[in-house]
Amino acid sequence: MPWPGTTHIREFVEGDIGESRVVLDFALVSSLDDVARRMLLELARRLTLEGRGVYFVDPELTIPDPDRGDGILVPVIADAKHVLRGGPGGQPGTAAAP
Repeated sequence: MPWPGTTHIREFVEGDIGESRVVLDFALVSSLDDVARRMLLELARRLTLEGRGVYFVDPELTIPDPDRGDGILVPVIADAKHVLRGGPGGQPGTAAAP
């Protein structure tokens, strides 16, 4: 049986989400295995290459040191409100204070 998020990630990557900013919220995630971590960081890398701002909400540091694989860390923000209303961290490539 595949990891429950696999289909959603595949649909996310293959589809056109039409958003310039993407927030992945890990607030209710207690742990990730290495494969899930790599998949999520690769998703962040690909979305960034498409020109989208990618942010993690990760209060428990479920993904410590969120390096996309190219030496650049995914910005970790306190909550999605910062990005959604265009405030601090609302522009691609910037991050709100955690």
